[in-house]
Amino acid sequence: MTRSLLKERQVRVSTRVLTEEIEPRIVHHPSDVVVKLGKPAALSCRVDGSPKPTIEWLRNGQPLGTETGDGQVQPMVLSEGSLFFLNVGGGRLGQSYEGVYACVARNSAGKAISRNASLYIAASFLDQVGLMNVFSDRLTERPDKDDVTLDPVR
Repeated sequence: MTRSLLKERQVRVSTRVLTEEIEPRIVHHPSDVVVKLGKPAALSCRVDGSPKPTIEWLRNGQPLGTETGDGQVQPMVLSEGSLFFLNVGGGRLGQSYEGVYACVARNSAGKAISRNASLYIAASFLDQVGLMNVFSDRLTERPDKDDVTLDPVR
């Protein structure tokens, strides 16, 4: 080998960067969320690892579809790993995203699963008040107990 070719090979070898594979680790777990019907919501999940892990979300233990060709608005996985819902219900066919969610981070070194987080869809305040008014005249207190019960509808 000529001296210049040997020198070029040494330079290439010395500039090679070796990266250590580190299995994914959840650094920010998702938390429970309560959101009004038809409003946006987000569940956050932050991960570390090398190479950079991919993130998939589970809903009620099953992989969550985030893409569809039927015009339905689907949840989106944002670049940092959070799951974003443009609208948490009220879509066609009564579609609702209420459920228990977890994020799964994967790379060539392994995988990590977050703690579960629930997405609850709250009824509007007026619906709750209306429902209480319907049942309020049926509430009675037993004098011998602290229980509150509903009388049967007659």
